[in-house]
Amino acid sequence: EFGGQIRMAPGYSHRRKCGQPSGGTVLSVVAIAAGILVAARLALEVVGRLGFLRIGNNAALTLAALSSMSYILVGVVLLKVGPTEKLGRMLIDRVANTKSNWETDALRSFVEVWIWLCAILSTYQASTGGVLGLCAALLLGTLAGCLLAVVGEIFRGPLRDFEGSLRRMSWGARGVEEPQGLSLNSGVILLLSLYGHSAVAVVYENSSDLVVACGLAASAGAGLLVVSKFIQVWEPTRRAGATLQNRILNTTENWRNFPVRSAVESTFFAGVVLGTYELHRDPMLALQVGTLSGIAIVLASELTVNGQCGPEARDMEQTALVPACFFAYGGFGLLVCIFTQT
Repeated sequence: EFGGQIRMAPGYSHRRKCGQPSGGTVLSVVAIAAGILVAARLALEVVGRLGFLRIGNNAALTLAALSSMSYILVGVVLLKVGPTEKLGRMLIDRVANTKSNWETDALRSFVEVWIWLCAILSTYQASTGGVLGLCAALLLGTLAGCLLAVVGEIFRGPLRDFEGSLRRMSWGARGVEEPQGLSLNSGVILLLSLYGHSAVAVVYENSSDLVVACGLAASAGAGLLVVSKFIQVWEPTRRAGATLQNRILNTTENWRNFPVRSAVESTFFAGVVLGTYELHRDPMLALQVGTLSGIAIVLASELTVNGQCGPEARDMEQTALVPACFFAYGGFGLLVCIFTQT
């Protein structure tokens, strides 16, 4: 059973290596990525229909990454304030439990991502772009994300019932009775049937931009790994180098133990790399700035969370990450001021 409670043969869990993702997990991640990709394509089309100039794919990815970081940081800050603790936990849950949210509430998750991206892209275009447009998009996108999380939580029940009806209609149209083993938590099959074909089409139509974006991010990550190796040679910076190396080589473990921290670091890193390339069309400059920003945000978050593991680390992650949040915003503002000068 995908996404829900998986019944395994006796001894199966002992035969699979610890930390190795199962086939259901990999399939679930692919399905969720397809849904997000289709939502982004639909948002771009809607913004174009509203009369705005079509924004470039790299610019859209940059806005989405930086807005995601802003959304996460606001959730962390709200979590520390008593009256807004519940709202902050709700926002953090959207990030920390992305997989389960898409599996159990695929329709709600798709609509939330689509409306959120529409708000970000249209605000950026309406503000004539540039730094002002970026700040306006981050602000409105964060507010829209908070509102969507609250509204989605209110209408979770009706949307879930509607989604279940669609699934039953889909099985009935094919003259097949819905298998008893597929519960509402098994949203992977629905996600693949809805978004699989469209996602492949989007990748095919925008393959050049996607290859450039993935290539830049991968190259910047490789550069970060090389820098970490050099840093480890010198005794005073050996621990910093080991920390940077751990972020890249132990990605799965980091996301499992520190989902919020990993999301902040990843979105900040990707946003700076793609944003610099979109502004200057200079791959080498994008790699240099991305490597510098990656080192800065990783070390800043490591100082606050202090590399702990286990349940207590997750609690500390949500309360101690705020200094790194402000550092991330300040560092990004500094990079914008430096590298956008012509």
